[in-house]
Amino acid sequence: MMLKTGVVSALLLLGACLGLLGAAAEEIIVGKNITEDARWTADNTYLLTEQIYVKEPAELYIEPGVTVKAETFDSRGYTTALIINSGATIRAMGTRDAPITFSANQPPEAMQNARGLWGGIIVLGRAPTNKGASDAIEGLSNATFGGTDPDDSSGEIHYTRIWHGGAELWRANEINGLTFGGVGRATKVDHVEVAFNYDDGIEFFGGTVDLKYVSLLCNGDDSLDADEGYQGRVQYLLVVLCKDIAVGDDSLTDHAFEMDNNGKDYTASPRSHPIISHATLLGPGSSKDGCDRKVKHSKMAHFREGLGGTFANMIVAHSPAGFMFEHFQDAGAANFTQGLSVSGSGNEAFPDFLYLSPSNVLFNVDDAVHSESDIEPPTIQYISQDPQLANVDPCVDGREDADLFDPRPAAGSPAFSDLDDTLSDDPFFDKVGFKGAFNSSDLWIAGWTWWADQGKLPQTQQETAADDAAEGGVTDGEGTSAATPHTRPASLMAFMLTSVALVIGMKAVI
Repeated sequence: MMLKTGVVSALLLLGACLGLLGAAAEEIIVGKNITEDARWTADNTYLLTEQIYVKEPAELYIEPGVTVKAETFDSRGYTTALIINSGATIRAMGTRDAPITFSANQPPEAMQNARGLWGGIIVLGRAPTNKGASDAIEGLSNATFGGTDPDDSSGEIHYTRIWHGGAELWRANEINGLTFGGVGRATKVDHVEVAFNYDDGIEFFGGTVDLKYVSLLCNGDDSLDADEGYQGRVQYLLVVLCKDIAVGDDSLTDHAFEMDNNGKDYTASPRSHPIISHATLLGPGSSKDGCDRKVKHSKMAHFREGLGGTFANMIVAHSPAGFMFEHFQDAGAANFTQGLSVSGSGNEAFPDFLYLSPSNVLFNVDDAVHSESDIEPPTIQYISQDPQLANVDPCVDGREDADLFDPRPAAGSPAFSDLDDTLSDDPFFDKVGFKGAFNSSDLWIAGWTWWADQGKLPQTQQETAADDAAEGGVTDGEGTSAATPHTRPASLMAFMLTSVALVIGMKAVI
C-alpha cells in the first residue's frame, strides 16, 4: 500500500513538473495595440498577429531571451509589424547570452535564407527631420514622427536580432527590418542585427539616434539607408552583402549604404550627415575574386541628393565598385572633401560637407568610384592593401554558405596603421587602434547573431563544443549556439526525473 502511495506521489510530482515545463513554452498572442505599460517575459513566446502599435505614453519592456514570432499577414491582409509611436517607449533588454529574437512564425526549413516572411520594427520619435514635425513613415499614414528635440528618447534596444522580415505593408511598399523615424540621441541602441530582410536592413528618416555594434547580413535592398536629415553616429558596423536571391520576379542584393538628404530640396535643413566610423563592408564579390557570384550589385555605397557625412576608418572589400556620387555637381550639394580638421572650417562647416577618409581601405574592388553618367566623378584617395581578414572570401569561404566566417584582421594588417583621428574629440566614439569593425581578438558578433546561431563563428563553435562536453550530448542539429536560452527545460526535466526516482525509492524503502 505504501509503495502504491509512493507511486501516486511520484506521478503527482511528475504532473506538476510537466505543467511547469509546459508553462515555460506558453505562446501569447498579441493581437491588440498596447496602450498601457506591458512586459514581455522570457518564459513565454509572443506571436504578432496584427500590426501592433505601442501608443503614447505606454512602455513595452522586453526581457532578455524573449522570442517574438510574427504571422506574415494580419486580419486585414497587411503585413504584421511592431510600431513604437512617438511618445511611447520600447525597452528591449537583450544580453549576449540571452538575445531577443524577432522572426517569422514559420518552421525552420521555411526560413532558411528566406526574406519577406513578416514586416519589421518601426520606432518613431520627436527629433528633427527635414520633412517637418508631422511626417508619416512610409507605408503607415497614421504613424507620424519628427519634432524639435534632438535629445528625445524612444527607449533602448540591446542585443536584439530581427530576421526574415521586409514583407510589403501593402503593394509596392515594403518595410525595413528596423526603421527609425525622427528618433533622438537619448535613445540607446547597441548590438542589433537585421538579417535576411527583403527591403533595407536599417533605415533612418531624420533624427539623431546613435548606434554601436551593428550586424547587417544578406538584406535584399540597402543594408543601411539614411535620409530626411539624419545626423546620428554609428561605430562598429558589419555589413555583408550576399549572392543574389530570387524572390518572385526580384533579384535581391543592393548597396551597403544608400544615403541622401532630400530628393526635392538638396539644401533642406537639417542636412543629412551620418557620421560612421569603424565599418567593415563586405561585398558579394568582384572580378578580382576569381569566381562568378552572379550578382546585380555594382557599388557598395551610393551617396546622392544633397548628402553630407563623415566616413572614416572603414574596410571595403570584394565589390565591383566602391562608391557612387550622384548629384554632387548640382546646386545645393554638399562639398566633397578628403581633408578634414577636427573642428571643421570654411567648406568643412558641419553639416555641409561629405568627408571620405583617404585612410579607408579598399581591397578587391574593381573600381573605387562608379559612374552612370557623362559627369566625371571625383577621384578619391584610399589605401589599396589586403586587410588580411581571417575568413571572408566570397569564393573560398562562401559567406552565407560558409562553414566558418571570421572578419577579424590578422596582426600586421593595414587595419592597424594610418588611423583617421578626425573624430577624436567626439565622446561617442571609442578611441581604438584599428580600422573596420573588429580588432584581431574581440569577435563581438559571437554569441548572439545569426552567424553564432548557425555555428559559423570560431568562438561559437568552441562554446558549443564546451556545452556538449558539459552536457554529455550533441547539438540539436539546428546550429543552436550558447546564445540560445535552451538550458532551462533540460534542467527542469532532470529535476523532474530525479524527484520521481527519489520519491519512488523512498516509498519503496518504507
